[in-house]
Amino acid sequence: MPKVSDLKIGYIPQEFTLISGNIRENVAFGSDIIDDERVIKALKQAQLYDFIEENYSNGIYEAPFADSSGISQGQKQRLAIARALYFEPDILIMDEGTSSLDLITEDKICDTLENLKGNKTIIVIAHRLSTIKSADKIIFIKDGEITGNASFEELIKTNSDFEELVRLSDISKSN
Repeated sequence: MPKVSDLKIGYIPQEFTLISGNIRENVAFGSDIIDDERVIKALKQAQLYDFIEENYSNGIYEAPFADSSGISQGQKQRLAIARALYFEPDILIMDEGTSSLDLITEDKICDTLENLKGNKTIIVIAHRLSTIKSADKIIFIKDGEITGNASFEELIKTNSDFEELVRLSDISKSN
């Protein structure tokens, strides 16, 4: 077990700032040496690599960000995910990290997170219940108070407020 001071933390914010460099420089921002294979792996995990390959002739060396018009908010969010995953963190914190994604892409990102289970501690702050559905543990907060702490299924059974949110969002109980 690594010491707390040795743990790497990846953070995926809701609002993501691009730098004026190319895609690979945006993914590896803060790294002294850029590993293209890790950039590509992170972009694949973030469900963005295929889009880049199909739309940019220079691939990860393309710089479509000069005025940010070359990339959507959802693609920016996936770049934020790729940036966090590039550094292979021990702890991954997502603060509404899928809020700008369409539901199909969000589902694929949730699959990526599911595949990281057991290898990383993942903390997800989300309003979309679909993002947290497969979490091992959900801490449900209402009016600033913790009113539940259980799995998705258990919270449905034991917390009427959570059950109501699930009913309103029309999420089925099975995976």
